Amino acid sequence: MGSIIFEEDIEVVIEKIAEYAIETEAPYEFIAAEFDVPVIIVEDCIKRAIAKDRIKYEKLNKIYDKSNQIESSIEDIERTYKAYNLVLRGYEIDDIVKLLNSDYKTINFDLTKRLNTFSPIMAKRLTTVFNNELNNSDEYYHVTDLDLLNSIEIKILTSATYYNQTGDFDGIISKYDEQYTYDIIESFIDILPLLDRYVYKKTINSLKYNDVYGNEDYQYKRELKNIR
Repeated sequence: MGSIIFEEDIEVVIEKIAEYAIETEAPYEFIAAEFDVPVIIVEDCIKRAIAKDRIKYEKLNKIYDKSNQIESSIEDIERTYKAYNLVLRGYEIDDIVKLLNSDYKTINFDLTKRLNTFSPIMAKRLTTVFNNELNNSDEYYHVTDLDLLNSIEIKILTSATYYNQTGDFDGIISKYDEQYTYDIIESFIDILPLLDRYVYKKTINSLKYNDVYGNEDYQYKRELKNIR
C-alpha cells in the first residue's frame, strides 16, 4: 500500500486510520507499516479523531489511553486463560485460586480486567456466565465442548496473545521449549481461528508486521498471504 498521506485528504486519512485502529487494536507501529506512514502520523491521526468526535471514537480512547493498558507476562496470560477455562467448567473463584496457586485479588483481576484486553469475545462470554449465576437466571450460557480448552489450546492462545504484545517468539519458546517456531506459527494459522477469531485476527496482523517467515520461507508466506 502506498503512503496515503500523499494521496488523500487529511480528514479521509484520519478516518481510515481511526477505523483500522478500532478494527485491529494494533500498536501504532503496526498501523504505520500498514499505511506506509511514520508512527507519529498514526498517533496524531488517532488523537485528532478522538478530539473531533469522542463519542464516535470512544473505543479508540480506551484502546490507546496508556492509563488503561495492562502489562501482562506470559505467566499472567496463561493463568488468565486457565482461570477462564475453569469458570466455564463450573469452578468457583475460591476453588480456582487454590487450583492455580494464586490469590483472590489476582484471579478476579485476570477475569474482570485482563481477559478483556486479550479477547473481548471471551470476556463477554464470561460476563454472561457471571450475570446469569448472580441473578439465578434460568436462561444461561450453555457451555459446549467447543468452548472448553484443552492444555494444548491454552498454550496456543497464551503464545498468540504474548506474541501480539511483544512480537517476539523467545519468551514463548523458553516457556514451551518442546515447541519450535514454525510449529507455533502453524498452530496460529490452522488452530487459532477455531479457538478465538479475535485473537486470531490480531495475531495475523502481528505476523504480517513482523515478517517472521524470512525471505526463503515461501510456503508460509503463501499461506499467510491467503489469510483474510
